[in-house]
Amino acid sequence: MVRADMAGQRKPRARPTSAPAAVAPSPLPLTPAKRRLFAALLLACPGLLLLALELILRLVGFGYDTDFFRPQTLNGRNVWVENRDFGKRFFPASMVRTPLPMVVERVKPAGVCRILVLGESAALGDPETAFSFSRMLEVLLAQQFPGRRFEVINTGMTAINSHVIRAIAGEAHKLQADYWLVYAGNNEVVGPYGPGTVFGTTTLPLWAIRAQLAAREWRVVQGLEQLRQRWLSPAVPPAWEGMEMFLDRRVPAESPAPLPLT
Repeated sequence: MVRADMAGQRKPRARPTSAPAAVAPSPLPLTPAKRRLFAALLLACPGLLLLALELILRLVGFGYDTDFFRPQTLNGRNVWVENRDFGKRFFPASMVRTPLPMVVERVKPAGVCRILVLGESAALGDPETAFSFSRMLEVLLAQQFPGRRFEVINTGMTAINSHVIRAIAGEAHKLQADYWLVYAGNNEVVGPYGPGTVFGTTTLPLWAIRAQLAAREWRVVQGLEQLRQRWLSPAVPPAWEGMEMFLDRRVPAESPAPLPLT
């Protein structure tokens, strides 16, 4: 029933009042210092992820060491030996060149004259290393100075040029050599990054060559290189064929292609 007041009019029923809407707190403004910190974190995250991936790859043994000399202990002697994987940074997997086997005392013995030879196949002695420049020098010095002891260390490799020799020379201080001999220059055109090379990328600006070689020290980049060589099938010979590989890569004397000498 509807109640009526004394005047006979219906009295409207009171409606419940709704609760006031909650007001959301306004966000605190970012200070310039916080903005810079946030931007730095955004920029650092990809780098941190890359470093973490690189560390994981190294821990599991993926990739290869890019140093030319590797420390080792043989019969209680601390020595340097050659790194058979050194050439992978400069050559396609199907044509990797390797250094000669070597065992060099890490601390040069007293009274020894140590001579380091840097160079290409001519210095290496290819195809018969027993008659290499280094071996002939060692024999001649022994005959000329019978009372002295000489060590001639041959770091030559086939098909390399100044880009590879520079990397070897950058580590050669480890050997404490008394003399350095450089016997090179023949492969600047056909060696890695030369205008007549068959080993992948041809002439690049010197800064780009240095950057590419530095990047290949990372195991992440080495993995990407393996994928590229496997799936993209770069136009390189499937195996080592000697100088026959360069017959169709001749560079005329008037060619404008520069040599990115190191």
